[in-house]
Amino acid sequence: MGQTITRLADRKLEGKAVFNNRFVVEICEKVHVHYRNLRIILSLKDWISVAQGMADALKRWEKLGSPDPGDRHIELCRKEVACDPIGSDDIAINLNRNLYLLNEGKIFAEGAELSDQTYIHLKVRDQRLELSLSEFNQLADAIIEAKDKLCVPQS
Repeated sequence: MGQTITRLADRKLEGKAVFNNRFVVEICEKVHVHYRNLRIILSLKDWISVAQGMADALKRWEKLGSPDPGDRHIELCRKEVACDPIGSDDIAINLNRNLYLLNEGKIFAEGAELSDQTYIHLKVRDQRLELSLSEFNQLADAIIEAKDKLCVPQS
């Protein structure tokens, strides 16, 4: 948890996010949890821990009377995870092909409203963010703006 000191950049994105209402859990080389346009990569051990934590958090939330989010901070779950590092300390930016278009009707496509042939797959450690080309360009501009504001001239 942190506190914002200053906003370095701000952009209003147009349209819906890539994969704007999708939730998918996949078992492949690791466990992938897709929530909207975010993909989190977990080891099997961590996924089990996170899944159990979510179930426990739901029970605690219900026991507290199902409170709405608001001004107060209620921690519903805390667990130590990443005991088995998955070895991803990289940043990578990939141009990806939209496989949902190529496999229409053959795979689950709920939440995959992206009609573009390609999109950007931004990888930061064990997180993946999927962006349209337009969203990526807006993000890149915002990062450049923030970097320029953050850089302090040396005296």
